[in-house]
Amino acid sequence: MKKVIIIAVAFLFILMGAGEFFHKCSYASEVKFIKIATGNPAGRWYPYGARLSQLITEHMKGINSSVTAGGGISNIKAVNKNEVQLGITYGAGAYNGYKGISPFKKPQENIRGFGIIELAWYNSVVREDSDIRGFGDLRDKRIAPGNPGFFSAQTTDNILKAYGLSFDIIRKSGGTISNVSWSDAAEMMKDKNVDFIGVLVGIPFSTIMGLTTTCPIRLLGIDEKHQKIILKNEPGYVIKTIPANTYKGVTTDTITLGCTTEFICNKDLPDDVVYHMAKLFYEEVPKYKEAFKQFGEVDYKRGYGDIRIPMHPGAKRYFDEKLK
Repeated sequence: MKKVIIIAVAFLFILMGAGEFFHKCSYASEVKFIKIATGNPAGRWYPYGARLSQLITEHMKGINSSVTAGGGISNIKAVNKNEVQLGITYGAGAYNGYKGISPFKKPQENIRGFGIIELAWYNSVVREDSDIRGFGDLRDKRIAPGNPGFFSAQTTDNILKAYGLSFDIIRKSGGTISNVSWSDAAEMMKDKNVDFIGVLVGIPFSTIMGLTTTCPIRLLGIDEKHQKIILKNEPGYVIKTIPANTYKGVTTDTITLGCTTEFICNKDLPDDVVYHMAKLFYEEVPKYKEAFKQFGEVDYKRGYGDIRIPMHPGAKRYFDEKLK
């Protein structure tokens, strides 16, 4: 009798294992490949996407994954078209995309919320000896706002509009717009070939930290009057503070714009695929914070309350289970 019970229990475990196996194959039969759009391989976004991609390939049977470089705006468009299935962007950009607000010509209705990664701050950098004291002084200056496909450039444009400026006005007034990489922008500032760098990113940003070792800097703040104008025009942002001493030589707090950095995904991804990807990202990625300190920013406890586009049901299910 004991032998029969042992065999029955063993068979039950085999069935349970087979059930899990077939469950994995069932969603793998629908989705064979997951492409993740991040940012520049030298930037903060790439490690998040690269690690998640590796985890998907390792733990989700039948699904392979890869990472591609992109930008905050281009990633939204690529996810909407299902050219990539996941992408990293800014919360303000995702909101604008879903609503069809500039720089988007039409609503990006196929994007869904996946989860918050970290918070981002707008860093407005000038040389310490610059005569630029506020954004209104940028009219005829040489500025580096990042690639046009980056939401940093869009954020710079949004701030300039509040001050009655634009990229076109700057050009017409004798200034220049250099859409170069952040590392190139830093080198140009060192050589006094750029007057202003504007970048929306997690802090402290390594490129700015490197710049301060040879080039003393200041950060421009946004006054209360212009904060209200920006938030009225662009409700996807929030007002944030870059604390004093975040960067060498910047000894006062800087009031600026901020928003979430988050993963978005395509609405047609199966719920269980998204659920398992969310579980991998929020429970496995933080374990590697010794290798990448920024991985410690990943925390499911942030939930999805600050995500301002509809959540994907699979991701929502994951957070609802963890936060109940």
